[in-house]
This record gives sequence, C-alpha cells and structure tokens, in this order.
Amino acid sequence: KKEVSRCNSCDMCVDVCPNKQTISKAMDDVSALADIYDNCIFCGECERACPEGVPIMDLIMSAAATTGKLKGD
Repeated sequence: KKEVSRCNSCDMCVDVCPNKQTISKAMDDVSALADIYDNCIFCGECERACPEGVPIMDLIMSAAATTGKLKGD
C-alpha cells in the first residue's frame, strides 16, 4: 500500500509501455493490476520511467499472485 501511495498518476509508465497498459489507473485496484499481468511483457520500462520509484513490476506480480493469476513455469 505504501508503494502504491507514491504513484502521482503522471502516466510516464503508460507513455513508455510497449503495450500501453494503463498502470497508473490500476494502482488502487488489485484486480486491475492483476489484469495488467496478462498483457505485460515484463520489460521494466514502466519502473525505470517512474519518477517516484514505485516498484511497479513487484506490484503487478504481487497482484497476480493474490488473485491467482500468477502463471506457473
């Protein structure tokens, strides 16, 4: 929750996302973050672009695990 609260909805993450995932809009909703997992290529561009240093990839993975979407390898 603490990491999520650092998001200022600047959309820099969306601007660099190859799939144009609306990450900042999903920050307050675990299900929405988990849905991003389905289309994420895990390049990390969103995290590198974030001026607030939000660990976006960790949040997406955590949300996917929480909702049972985490893909088993």
